[in-house]
Amino acid sequence: MGNADEKIIVVESGRCSWGKCIFCSFSKKPEVPEASFERLKKILDKALTEKVGVLKYLNSGSFLDENQIPEKFRDYLVERCVALGVNELVVECLPEHITEDVLEELAKKRKGLKITFALGLEVADDEVLRKIQKSFDLKTYEKTAHVLRKFGFGVRTYLMANLPHVKNPKKSLEQSVEYALKLSDSVAVINTFPYGFSPLFKMWVGGVWHPLDKKEFEGICKKYKNNAVVEFFFDDYIAYPRFVDFMRENIVGATSACLNHPYFNVWQEYLVRFMKRRIQRNMRFSSRAHTENHTQNL
Repeated sequence: MGNADEKIIVVESGRCSWGKCIFCSFSKKPEVPEASFERLKKILDKALTEKVGVLKYLNSGSFLDENQIPEKFRDYLVERCVALGVNELVVECLPEHITEDVLEELAKKRKGLKITFALGLEVADDEVLRKIQKSFDLKTYEKTAHVLRKFGFGVRTYLMANLPHVKNPKKSLEQSVEYALKLSDSVAVINTFPYGFSPLFKMWVGGVWHPLDKKEFEGICKKYKNNAVVEFFFDDYIAYPRFVDFMRENIVGATSACLNHPYFNVWQEYLVRFMKRRIQRNMRFSSRAHTENHTQNL
């Protein structure tokens, strides 16, 4: 995932200290992996073995929350990046864990390494933020961005396209991008997609909300297509939803009731909207691998 000079490491580690956002399920699962130094070090050592330009270390919560990322591992990750010559480390964090004291200490340890904090703003609308149950408002986001800059850290902002409770997704996204650009080094626009244990998944199953397909997503993002600091992620962070568990319990056979069951309908929609692109991607990869192998045999 990412370009040749970028590496992304996604880990689950402890529970998010907030855990109430309606689109997320990382802290709603019955069980989550432990947040131990030994486990996180083992994952990192296996995944990061050589220099990369940018390392995105995503832990589904807060990098500065010691219940998710122990300080000992935080220091080890920074040391590892410095030793390998990584140019930039990108981490995620909720504003409530970003304090001047912690940033001051971290600044002393980076030794020239650029560290960027990704803030999950999602949308520049306090009313929608409240409805999707985010832990902070726009004023807090602005304050956090300013304190990060004060200590020399970068700011990356996550926005989500097509959130529920948004009346006009295109207009909302454009307003959010313009707002975020004033305080960010980069902006990541992510296609909203619910995880299996999230309330938003139930909204999808209930027909209250639907994810965008690729054409729809590209349509509302079109204005910023050529903006160098705005990135787009249609299905890069989409996890496999919990359809199978639900369908096994509720759908048996091909009766009219089963074929019109909301779980079955949503499963079909998932396949149509996302699997087509993944199949095309795999076909391109297989074709390229075949061509390279044929060339080597000539």
